[in-house]
Amino acid sequence: MKQQRSLQQSLWEENVREMDSTAVTAKSILTPCGFGGWSLNPYVGCSHACAYCYVRRRWNRMEAAESHVHPWGAFVQVKINALDRLRREIHRISPGEGIWLSSATDAYQPQEAQRCHTRKILEMLVDWDVKITILTKSALVVRDIDLFQHFRNLRVGFSINTLDRHAWQCIEMNSSPPEERLEALEILQREHISTFVFMSPAMPFITDFDTMVPVLAKRTRRVSAETLNLSEGNYAAMREAIQRFMPGREQDFWQAVVTRKWGNTIAKQFEPLCKQYGVRFGGFFRNECSRKKLKQMFSDDPIFDFLRENE
Repeated sequence: MKQQRSLQQSLWEENVREMDSTAVTAKSILTPCGFGGWSLNPYVGCSHACAYCYVRRRWNRMEAAESHVHPWGAFVQVKINALDRLRREIHRISPGEGIWLSSATDAYQPQEAQRCHTRKILEMLVDWDVKITILTKSALVVRDIDLFQHFRNLRVGFSINTLDRHAWQCIEMNSSPPEERLEALEILQREHISTFVFMSPAMPFITDFDTMVPVLAKRTRRVSAETLNLSEGNYAAMREAIQRFMPGREQDFWQAVVTRKWGNTIAKQFEPLCKQYGVRFGGFFRNECSRKKLKQMFSDDPIFDFLRENE
């Protein structure tokens, strides 16, 4: 782990040097979550630059409206007044309500190693009776175990959608490699920190449930999954990533994504797999577009010609 972390840290430092990083003053720091509780995003932007990120769509709209010069994944803005805003807004949280870190960034992305911005926020929250849920792709999260142990209700989740290093390099190579996330899960488990895994986004040819569930079951007590949230915002980046991952077979991937056969198969298999290996099934969430919507979005792309077949 030390050698791996040393290599990853050097990659992070190079990433941080090349990243456009600026400070920004936030109007608010707490955002209501559609699934309950509150979301807290210490940063704007995310240097993980995952090809599938659903935030790309929102940022692309903002970029067009406000003439931003940096595409999603090429910048990070630090909300320098986050602590002050949190002091002002903490009263909005009812006892027992939860805070998610985070919904539109990764609170433990490479910049956090230097800035400790997320850690300072958690240090403020430790005395409040709030549930804390952290969802990350970064092994850096183990740095704050000493702080996690002071919370009465905190859990740490890892987003892991593949154990294949080649797939990781194609779709999310600025995040911690899968093996580092697995080792971080083991460390958190040994330190009695509650954990979970979100297999997101689960994708054909990339997410192997038969292989992953038994591996994850040894390292966490709860696993859930969701399918790819495909839109105009993330399609271009995903198209390039899939070309790198399975050149010449891209249409096989997209056909499996947009038809419901693969999702239907996984929906039947996932919960029984979890029961078989003794891990709690947290749900399987489907992000699916109608054929009509897909044809509207990708009418000019020949890779989606199969959508127009048999019309």
